[in-house]
Amino acid sequence: MEHAKPRVADRRCEAPKGCEDGVLQELPSAHRTTCLRPAATYSSSASRIYVWLRGFFPHTPDEYDAYESAAKDTAANGVNKVWECYVAGLVPTNTMDLFRTVISISDGKPQISWEPRLSAEEEAKRTYTIYGCESLTDGSWGPTNAASRFFRVKVAMP
Repeated sequence: MEHAKPRVADRRCEAPKGCEDGVLQELPSAHRTTCLRPAATYSSSASRIYVWLRGFFPHTPDEYDAYESAAKDTAANGVNKVWECYVAGLVPTNTMDLFRTVISISDGKPQISWEPRLSAEEEAKRTYTIYGCESLTDGSWGPTNAASRFFRVKVAMP
């Protein structure tokens, strides 16, 4: 049986053969082994789940560096990195999928929202911040107020 060996440089481990998705798996020899592979990549401001990446990029070699590389690639929309698609809830292989700020008027007041809307469980894992500004030429985005005429939404995963 092949066991995980820590890399000296970054102290991360490769998964042993038979280990999938960071879960203890039954091996053909009926022995059990613990998967030491981390469940997410490390190079950006958000954790990206290997299972999510593999769902969109099934031919990615099952190696840590391959996941890092896939996460840093530009998504099919040409705007976002693949890891940003995970945070925003976008489909990285869809050329038309973009994170959008939506403005509607309700009782004479602007209502700011965003698309795509995720399930309550998934949205709870993210922080959404709405910014406003009076003019696009002044470039100072801040908390929204009565003078705000333009809006944008930032999504992040703590």
